[in-house]
Amino acid sequence: MKFYLLSLIAFLLSSPSIVCSAPITFSFSGEITQFIGSPSAFGSIRVGDTYTGTYTFDSTNYSHLSILGLDIYNFPVLPELKWDIQFNEKNYQLNTNDIIINDLLPSYSGSTDIYEVEGTTVDIYSSIILSDPTRTALTSNALPLDAPDLLDFASKEFQLSVWVQEKHTAIGSINTLKIVSVPEPSIIALISIGLVSIGFVRRRAKKYKHIIMEK
Repeated sequence: MKFYLLSLIAFLLSSPSIVCSAPITFSFSGEITQFIGSPSAFGSIRVGDTYTGTYTFDSTNYSHLSILGLDIYNFPVLPELKWDIQFNEKNYQLNTNDIIINDLLPSYSGSTDIYEVEGTTVDIYSSIILSDPTRTALTSNALPLDAPDLLDFASKEFQLSVWVQEKHTAIGSINTLKIVSVPEPSIIALISIGLVSIGFVRRRAKKYKHIIMEK
């Protein structure tokens, strides 16, 4: 009876539907440097205006594709996993889509390290693109769960594109990029307990199987 009870506890603690997501939120800021298309598509935003924003993704729920040094992290579209960008009176909200980290693929980036975060909706696209031609910036194995150091990158660009009959893009600098919130300790504890319980249950299952075979 104890064995089945432990199995049930392990399942409940490790089930994605029971354990809450573990969101990480990054904040960024900068200022607009140029427009491609019509500035009027962005309301009263002008060159030199500052902006702030955040993007959030789930640190425990994403797919990871790695091809020749190009690492693509794709996140589910959920209401709590989003971009929030503020320009004066204008606010944009998008879904967090991909984080792309490239440190080995010359054909993709021209022998340049790339760190890129993308957000999308039906008619809005936003991205942060950091690049380093010295190819020394992307050395941390903690990415994407940690913030890249802006000082390591020669180019730091923000883009926001909207479709109003045609594509219009605001381009800006990235002056700050940092983590502002991490998963709650209680969530991490639940996940840890679930994993430990699964390991314990598996060991018990092997023990019971061994006893039955001896009988």
